[in-house]
Amino acid sequence: TGVVVKDFTFKSCTYCSSEKGALDLSGTSYATLLYQNVDVCKEWCSGNSTCRATDYDTSRKGCRLWSHCPTSAQRTSSSCAWALYYLPTTTTTETTSTLTTTSSEAAHVSVLSDSRRICGGNLWIFAWITVLPALVAALWAP
Repeated sequence: TGVVVKDFTFKSCTYCSSEKGALDLSGTSYATLLYQNVDVCKEWCSGNSTCRATDYDTSRKGCRLWSHCPTSAQRTSSSCAWALYYLPTTTTTETTSTLTTTSSEAAHVSVLSDSRRICGGNLWIFAWITVLPALVAALWAP
């Protein structure tokens, strides 16, 4: 179907419990069992930007799709009939730095910081090439 199946983390004998805070794709605590094989379930979850997990009932051959299944909502299946496939959460960190400039360089520095926020790496490199001569001149000025 053209959907790239994401890299799920597997947990055997585990399911998402709506009673403990898991939410289905509509944001409610009631998830419908979809009678499909596990690969189709992972494909469906991969194709939905809000899906974070799917749990698969091996005895009934069906899955549920979840938008929220934190560790606190994961439960162990006593019969080991369930298997959980979840997407690891990602953390993004941003590093900032401070640069002191003269007023004549302020426009170049503004372009430099805006380029990082708006356009990413390509304009960032262009802005550095643009501002570098002004910074060198300011450092070597009498």
